[in-house]
Amino acid sequence: MTVRAQRTPLDGAEPPARTDRPPWLGAVAVLVAALGLGAGAAAAVLVLGGAEPSPRPLELAAGVPREASPTALRLFARTSGHAVYWAGSIPNRGLELTQTTSGTFVRYLPDIARVGDRGRFSTVATYLRPNAYVFAQESAAQPGAVSSPAPQAGIAVWRRTRPTSVYLAYPGVPALVEVYDPDAGQARRLALSGLVRPVR
Repeated sequence: MTVRAQRTPLDGAEPPARTDRPPWLGAVAVLVAALGLGAGAAAAVLVLGGAEPSPRPLELAAGVPREASPTALRLFARTSGHAVYWAGSIPNRGLELTQTTSGTFVRYLPDIARVGDRGRFSTVATYLRPNAYVFAQESAAQPGAVSSPAPQAGIAVWRRTRPTSVYLAYPGVPALVEVYDPDAGQARRLALSGLVRPVR
């Protein structure tokens, strides 16, 4: 599988306004620079609807957020061909899954929010990027960047101007992981908690 590097705010480029992203992505500073979704974007097959005894397969269209049970998310991760990160199950939070050409987004919705809600909620995003660990180390050395050791021998990096997004990278893993929370302190706590791991 060819891995295409995805641009993130760590690259120093602000994402332009687009109309092909889920509604909530416009309000959250977690999206990468270009989604590039065309009318012929392929849809992935995902098992959703975890409340049912036997989850049924549904199509997950590119760029369209869907509710997903932990079981559905695990199946998606197994069949996606690459690691998908999350923070595990969080009490009183539902899971929303969105896949775009830029990355995979697992968002944690409170009971009052519906799928596709424009509100800003905790999100773990996975961006495919070769040499992500080296890239994160180089980013940590840039002016305005802050870094910290992370669990699993990783590194956490964030910008002082965008502290609500913390980026994680691990040796030998071709993916950059973003942990977003509207509360900058909570974003750091979650990123450094050891809870952010590949879906298994």
